[in-house]
Parts: sequence; structure tokens; C-alpha cells
Amino acid sequence: MSDDLVRYRRSPHVHEEPLDGELALLHLERAEIRSLNEVATILWEALAEPDEFGTVAALVSLLAESHPDTPVETHREHVERFFEQLESAGLVERLTDVGATGGGGRTDPSTERETESE
Repeated sequence: MSDDLVRYRRSPHVHEEPLDGELALLHLERAEIRSLNEVATILWEALAEPDEFGTVAALVSLLAESHPDTPVETHREHVERFFEQLESAGLVERLTDVGATGGGGRTDPSTERETESE
């Protein structure tokens, strides 16, 4: 599936904290910390609006606007790596195939794993 058809959001199990000019993310269930550099911080902050910036294409466009001297393919590589790394760390969740019709493309990670009762 093309990454342009996948929508992501921040995991609800993440706490963020500014740290020495970067952003530290703490996964509350895994007790793991990840530090984000300047570009990753821009991407993370944009994900506060997943309907607008939750796709690879949307974040590539955002980086292209803020860093116009960098080739678009480089931005795409950075965004794809950002999602791969943060998804594997449980910091973002894959939500939707935005190109699907008939509602068959929705994937909700919260239904794919056991969770504790609240």
C-alpha cells in the first residue's frame, strides 16, 4: 500500500517534553524515551492535526514549504523514515487508507491489541 494512502496520528500513550532545544517523547506504557531533532519536531507538531497533516504527502508538502532548497525526494525520505521509526516505537498509529472506498480501509490499532480496562 502506498504511504500516500495511509493516515497516521499520535499515539494517546505519549507524553512530550521540550529538552535542550529538541523534543523528548515518552511512551507511557513502554517507559521508553525518544528524542526528536528539529525536523522531526516539526513533523510531530504538525501531527497534532492528523486530519490535515497525517499523511506522508501532507508532511512532505509542509517540509517543502519550510525548507524549499531541499529536494522533495529528500523530504519524502525523511517523512517515511519518521513514520517508520515512530510507528515501530509505538509513538504514532496507522489509522486509515485514505484512498479506500466503502469504509474497508480503516485500521484502528486499538482494536488489534489487548488493552486494560479503564
